[in-house]
Amino acid sequence: MSLQSQFFTVAVMIGCGAALGTVFDAYRVLAARLHILRRAIPLFDLVYWIAAALFVFWALYASNYGHVRLYVFLGLFCGVWIYYLIMSRWTVRAVLLAIRAIEALIRFARLAFDRLIVRPAVALYRLFVFLIGILVAFSVFLYKVVVKLLYPLWKLVLWIVRPLKRTVRFAVPGWAAKIYLAIKQAVKKLF
Repeated sequence: MSLQSQFFTVAVMIGCGAALGTVFDAYRVLAARLHILRRAIPLFDLVYWIAAALFVFWALYASNYGHVRLYVFLGLFCGVWIYYLIMSRWTVRAVLLAIRAIEALIRFARLAFDRLIVRPAVALYRLFVFLIGILVAFSVFLYKVVVKLLYPLWKLVLWIVRPLKRTVRFAVPGWAAKIYLAIKQAVKKLF
């Protein structure tokens, strides 16, 4: 293996170490901010370390066909160490800023949904119920007015029909008599 490929592998491992530190910081901040259950943290740690190992071995295979030497581990350690000296603070701040931006976006989406969809729908529903209430009240009022206005006419019809009642009683079929009695009882209940 040439010296140039060894330097390239060390540079790739330094980059991998910095990437692992970045992802670990982001994971640590997200776990603390999202209040992940304590029982679930070992599972997420296991997933992180499996993904980190697969990433490092992929980068190692891409850089020197998977030859593991001492300088590979030194490159990883230097990458993580340089990352934590220089970039860790900035990464944590950037992740916290991204979380705050996402939270603000979610709050805005909720507020927009409430103001643009929920409140107008509730207002339309209330307007519909109000209009139906007015329509029902107006219909009942008109019904009572019509009944009161037709009451004298009904009395007149009953006065005219009364002499015919005795003679027609035998000519009227049974179902028509039942309808007549039902109407008569309904009118008596109204007045």
